[in-house]
Amino acid sequence: MKRKKALVLEDDQLYRNLLTEILEEFDYEVCSFSDPTEAIEQWDHKEQTDGHNDYDLILTDNRMPGMSGLEFLNRIRQQNRPLPDHCTAVISASWSDSELQQAQELGCQIFHKPSHVYRIYAWLQQHDHPGRGGFVKR
Repeated sequence: MKRKKALVLEDDQLYRNLLTEILEEFDYEVCSFSDPTEAIEQWDHKEQTDGHNDYDLILTDNRMPGMSGLEFLNRIRQQNRPLPDHCTAVISASWSDSELQQAQELGCQIFHKPSHVYRIYAWLQQHDHPGRGGFVKR
């Protein structure tokens, strides 16, 4: 069975590593970036060489230098690239009303920083993602 792929965008290295570790526990192959523009460049390159580059899950911080997570998701959508149904989440320590509305319109799960790990586990389990499963409290 083909392993599921996840994209993590987070400029804080510690939080990016934590998110990557959680997703790997659910048996995802994780591509992580601190800069959304690098992720777009890699996505473009992968599409050119492989013909496709779809992710099964996208988990992005919203407040990053250069481009926000919501801007990234909107850009992906404008390029007619698929966003994973019900498997896209945006994390932020600070949300404006318009950002919350935009995330909801994109169909994103919303997490507030700092988000307890159990909330991310619960979200992954809710969508019946395979892996080791089970809640791991840290």
